[in-house]
Amino acid sequence: MEKAKAEGAYRGGTRTDLHKRIRTLLDEGKSIQVVAGLLGCSTNTVQRVRATL
Repeated sequence: MEKAKAEGAYRGGTRTDLHKRIRTLLDEGKSIQVVAGLLGCSTNTVQRVRATL
């Protein structure tokens, strides 16, 4: 993994931009399935972000 990081192939970490958009849509009252459909991510991802709110 260190080699991949050095070559710029590995980024890792959370997708903070996606999480920010998920939070915004959830705050607007959208459902988990609607948010996942709009952003093209899984419902599990939306649920994980919602659990941090």
